[in-house]
Amino acid sequence: MPTSVLALVTLATKVAAAGVTYLFTLILARTMKVSDFGVVGTLMSATFLFSVAGSLGQRIALLRFVPQYMDNPDRSILTSLIGRAFAVAAVGTALPWLALSIGAGIAGAYGLVDHWAILALGFVLIPLQGWVDMQAHLSRAYHAIVLALLPKEVLWRAIAGVCVLGVFFANSGAKVSLSTVVALLVVILLALILGQLYLMYRTLAIPRINLIRTPTIPEDWRSTIVPFWLFSLSSILFLNADVIVVGLMFGGEQAGYYFVANRISVLLTFFSMSYNIVIGPMLPSAFHSGSVDKVRAIVFNATYNCFLPTAVAGLAILILAPYILRLFGGAFDQATAVLQLLVVANVINAGFGPSDIVLNMCGREREAMKTNIATMIVGILLILAAGWAFGPVGVAAGVVGAVTVKKLAMWLQAAWLLEIRTDVAAAIGHMVNSSNGARVRRS
Repeated sequence: MPTSVLALVTLATKVAAAGVTYLFTLILARTMKVSDFGVVGTLMSATFLFSVAGSLGQRIALLRFVPQYMDNPDRSILTSLIGRAFAVAAVGTALPWLALSIGAGIAGAYGLVDHWAILALGFVLIPLQGWVDMQAHLSRAYHAIVLALLPKEVLWRAIAGVCVLGVFFANSGAKVSLSTVVALLVVILLALILGQLYLMYRTLAIPRINLIRTPTIPEDWRSTIVPFWLFSLSSILFLNADVIVVGLMFGGEQAGYYFVANRISVLLTFFSMSYNIVIGPMLPSAFHSGSVDKVRAIVFNATYNCFLPTAVAGLAILILAPYILRLFGGAFDQATAVLQLLVVANVINAGFGPSDIVLNMCGREREAMKTNIATMIVGILLILAAGWAFGPVGVAAGVVGAVTVKKLAMWLQAAWLLEIRTDVAAAIGHMVNSSNGARVRRS
């Protein structure tokens, strides 16, 4: 399937996932007590963060190494690689789950937290989310995009939302209990994991994995564990820093306004995310075949096709920002400047292209890790300083500066270390030259 078609399928899936997520959130907000709804929201966000940390970078490792060894006649390398990646992630994910569950039990015994038993059940979502995300990244490595995204991104919340509504109406409109919602989330996610696993082995050429006997491991795999892990952690902190800062510095009301603006601006990332999901496994295959020109072509195509719709949609949101915000309530238009600044940040992000992915997929993960950590620290300092001086609008301005610093540093590294430019100017130049060359050949 052509890259552009895969990207469109991915974009459609991400849009569907966003719609389902917002609808799921609305259903829970209307059918649960506010306090219970807050526990579920916090629990889902926290378990996702812990599952990413617990994966120890093995999600990125699957994208990096599986395409490289997929066509190798020695299948034991691929079998060992996948098995070891899952084993490492399993251990890393089990540890925070165990620690949090024991902590909830101890806190509950001393009366320090409510619903400690439900929290302990909710922490089961940590290994489950880790499991489904590892399978999703393995599916992505085999270019099975829908199989990678559909179970958790769409079906989990959609099925859970329908089940919660069913319980709500079956009980004559009585509020759905926290324990019921958490239990539904756990059971449905487990069922989807097993279904995804069955389809993976039925439809993809994935070898049978042995988690114990892994005799042949690529040497460079071991050296990527720490860089990929720290890269993942610093990326999560960078992405969530501004929302956290607003909540801590300016209170719940301002955090609410900022969060809505943030969620609207995230819609602009769907174009880049769609292409990044598709090109991730393509880059290591092209790079390790020795074809840097092929890598450039993949990157140029992705950057060009991501930047244009991002810029057009960004311009529309810039103009319509106050009207869009008023859909959430009349007072929300005070976040207009925040939304406009966040839009600018996302357009800048698209303009620099996928330099971080190029570095990680083409053997420069250590440099990417160091740059990601350094720019995360600089970015958070910018956000804090601008927020202290100018309030929530300053935080959003700090995001613009932080994104610019990070993407510029990554872009410079890709251009210097790999001789690959990822920016939109290079992509447009490539498209123009290719078009002129095609006309010359036809004449």
